Amino acid sequence: MKKIKILYVTTILMAIMYIIGYLTTFIVIGRASGNYVYTGKELVFGSYNIYMNDAQSLIIFIGLIVSILSLKSIVKEGYFSINAKRLMSIAGYIFFFSGVLMTILDIVRLKSGGESLTIIYIILMDFMFILLGFIVLIIADMAQTGYQLKSENDLTI
Repeated sequence: MKKIKILYVTTILMAIMYIIGYLTTFIVIGRASGNYVYTGKELVFGSYNIYMNDAQSLIIFIGLIVSILSLKSIVKEGYFSINAKRLMSIAGYIFFFSGVLMTILDIVRLKSGGESLTIIYIILMDFMFILLGFIVLIIADMAQTGYQLKSENDLTI
């Protein structure tokens, strides 16, 4: 249980660092100056690229918040609880669909003539979110199996 508490604190710190990093990008780089990743009008989505990146950041942040809630549930109720499994599944689907959606959009950006090395790096990051979603979904399925075994064991006694 101590490892779960450490993971819980680490995830909270990661969410805080994510917020700080996002605010730093927003304030320090200066989005109005055109230094943002996809602001060029020549790209396929034009000025909407900024809003699409903001939406992805918001979705990832929501996934982090759901992960924190899941870990909080694990700390309070134990690993094999239905609430922890449900929250882990939600976080897994958020990360998976965010990765899939952004991979598709970045492939469109690449085909439309974006800077290939930068976009390929971003596509690899999107694949990381797909992989993260799969891993969280697998862990959620393992928690469901454990919950069922625990329930059967409690009924047997």
